[in-house]
Amino acid sequence: MTQETKHDDKVQLATVLRDVAKRLERIEGDQGWLASLRFGVAGGLAEAGEDKLAEAGFRRILSDTPRHLWAWVGLIDVLIAQSDVVKAAATGRDALGHLPDVVLLRRKTAEAVERAEGPAAALDVLTASQDLGADDAAYAIGLHRAAGTVIGAGDLCSRLLHLRPGDGLALLARIEIGLQSGDGALAVAAAEDALVHRPDHPEIVLRAAQAHRLAGDFPKATVLAEAVPPDTPFARDAAVLRAMLAEDIGASAAARLLWAEVADLNLPDLTPLAQAALARLEGQMQGEPVAAPVLPDADPATLYTELEAALAEGPDAAEAVLRRLVTHPDLPWYLAFRLVARLWQAGAAREAAALSAAFDAAHWPVADRQAFAIEDLLLRRGPRAALDWVRAHPVARRDREASERLGRVLINGGASRLAGRYLFACCHRWPQDAQMLALATDALVASGRPDRALRLIDGPCRAVPAGHRLASQVSALVAQGQIDAAVAACTQAQAAGGIAVPRVALIELQVLSGNLAAAEASMSALSVTDGPLEEALICRPRATRVGSLLNEARILAAAGGDTAEAATAGNRAAAHDFFLPARAVLLERSGQALGAGADVPGLPVAPDLVHLIWPGVLPLPEEVGRILTAWRTNSRREVRLHDPRSASGWLKERVGVDAARALSMVSDPDQKVDLMLLGALLIHGGVAAAAHQWPRGGVDGLVDTVVGAGLFLEGSGAVSMDVVIAAPDHPVIAMALERAVASCLSRENDHRWFKTGPGLMTRALATCLTDPARDPCDVTLRPVSALRSVVSPHRVWAAPNAGLRGSPEMSTFATAVGRVLSGDTGAITAVP
Repeated sequence: MTQETKHDDKVQLATVLRDVAKRLERIEGDQGWLASLRFGVAGGLAEAGEDKLAEAGFRRILSDTPRHLWAWVGLIDVLIAQSDVVKAAATGRDALGHLPDVVLLRRKTAEAVERAEGPAAALDVLTASQDLGADDAAYAIGLHRAAGTVIGAGDLCSRLLHLRPGDGLALLARIEIGLQSGDGALAVAAAEDALVHRPDHPEIVLRAAQAHRLAGDFPKATVLAEAVPPDTPFARDAAVLRAMLAEDIGASAAARLLWAEVADLNLPDLTPLAQAALARLEGQMQGEPVAAPVLPDADPATLYTELEAALAEGPDAAEAVLRRLVTHPDLPWYLAFRLVARLWQAGAAREAAALSAAFDAAHWPVADRQAFAIEDLLLRRGPRAALDWVRAHPVARRDREASERLGRVLINGGASRLAGRYLFACCHRWPQDAQMLALATDALVASGRPDRALRLIDGPCRAVPAGHRLASQVSALVAQGQIDAAVAACTQAQAAGGIAVPRVALIELQVLSGNLAAAEASMSALSVTDGPLEEALICRPRATRVGSLLNEARILAAAGGDTAEAATAGNRAAAHDFFLPARAVLLERSGQALGAGADVPGLPVAPDLVHLIWPGVLPLPEEVGRILTAWRTNSRREVRLHDPRSASGWLKERVGVDAARALSMVSDPDQKVDLMLLGALLIHGGVAAAAHQWPRGGVDGLVDTVVGAGLFLEGSGAVSMDVVIAAPDHPVIAMALERAVASCLSRENDHRWFKTGPGLMTRALATCLTDPARDPCDVTLRPVSALRSVVSPHRVWAAPNAGLRGSPEMSTFATAVGRVLSGDTGAITAVP
């Protein structure tokens, strides 16, 4: 239908409605059908743009039926459409005289009053009722902000956060209450709470920076102001705040540079402010001596800020400021680490190593020395190197921050069993520390002991805030396979209120538990403004794991299937194409023998090979050698390395051209790992593991008991792809690789988890076990906790990115560092 046709139809409809309206004016009576017809015609006239006739129609209805809610709403809307907001506000107040308890009508009236009389008058109308829902409470908070009376919105914020935990507007308004009242401590407390829930909300980050400035914490305020994204409406205010902070700490050169950037924005409301600041700073500069002496007690944070301005001036200025900074007697370890990290992350590895070594002479306390060394090694050499350093430099007793840092080192270094024991003890020492509980839960789940995490939650860590306890509880319950219990915990938390339940995770749990209706209800509560994950789930569901699961559940429900029941013939047939019925099949058989058994002679077994799969270019030899040594120490098997460059050839030769093409087409590193893992097992058999798996001992004992293929079932019911064991040409591996290659070549946009990962492997295994047309296959299926008793995940160290090395600022910084370093040893000459 063309635009002209649509216009003609609309004109014709308006003509018909006008004629009907005139006829209705001549009909008297209060019949129900007549009132309904009048309302429908009036609404149609309003839709057609015939506002005057629509107004007359609504008024005629109200003259006969003064308590007709929708006629009042329609009349207010029509008056607003005519820009007669004064009459719309008066009409709304008249309507409330007839229907004072209707929340919708009060909201509609408040909107009209806001247009006619401003936000303060609208607040009086809206808050006359105490029965405000979440949306109306949010609107009232917005009115308070617009009226400049946000101090009075405290109760509304509490109510909204109870109804809608983690609401960004309420969290933002609580910060502004502290700012408007001049209470820095209150503003900072509200800001810290808001950043926990909405760390990526640009206006919350900006207000948090303002809160820390009000409280006098200029370094933290500067960090937050720099974190405001440049492509948001709040970037301009962040630029002003950064300039003001530079003035606050006395960094005149940096302040002039930042105010000049504000002036360059050419914004009418900011240009006079910037010009006044530049004039003020110029006057201060003219009143200073030409060569002002450097005070020995200058603040290192001030010098760090001045370094930013000096880098724009050139190497000479940068060298002068940098030398003052690194030789400062009070230089804190974390600023020293930021200097090293800045070089490293931009690809200047040699300069970063030299600067790090130079700080060996710094006079820091033992705890600070340990903190710098650990963070530096984590950055430049990886978690295993940091763990080796910790073991070589024991300390008698660590404080809470140092204990958390050690916990991170142990977890990232693959020592999850040791990390679990250590952090379990730390939780008894600091039972109210939420971060300690989160780390302990991660370590205990990674070592196959989620039951101990639940003991912490129900025992010493009862005083940890409820939201953090819930996150750890759900993680531990899912690891144990207790999906229904995890859903019940989330549902109970939602009912209690005041706890931010991760709704995307809840949707996944509800789908896995077979409660599609609850999942749909949770889905309907999401908004694209909640965050990037929520936005992707709503707009691009197939690109997310949870979205694909939800779509599966919808399709199966429409076909009459029950994803929670494996015994049905329909589910067994659907296991070929869908994860949920495949999961049900495996959960049903998880306690049964899946093959002929190890006591039957002649069955295929995995050869003595370990295939280590790297997602991209191999890291430096030091890290490769460390991981190879770990596997060779803990297994008698031959260890082989595979990466995409070496894999293309043998995939093409031994599997086929399509497999090699699929590997070259996918850009996701995890999909490359999946394809190489399946290809290596199909051709050679053995044990295949992703590079981030660290063996701890007992690997051979686990592998030697496997017949056919050895797979591990995660708590969610999916087959893990972290470590897979198989004899050559095993049918499960062959089917999984065939499907993965076909999916990659067809450029399906499904999430990797379904396309080449655990979802695919789960379907392949369920198909091989249930398809009567296929030969029986032998599979040893164990819970993933059996794997975690001998193999733990760890973080593979990655080389720095050299992409920023050529930037002018980085080149200047590297040059300045080189000048400051002197002598063959590279020591800083004047470190105290």
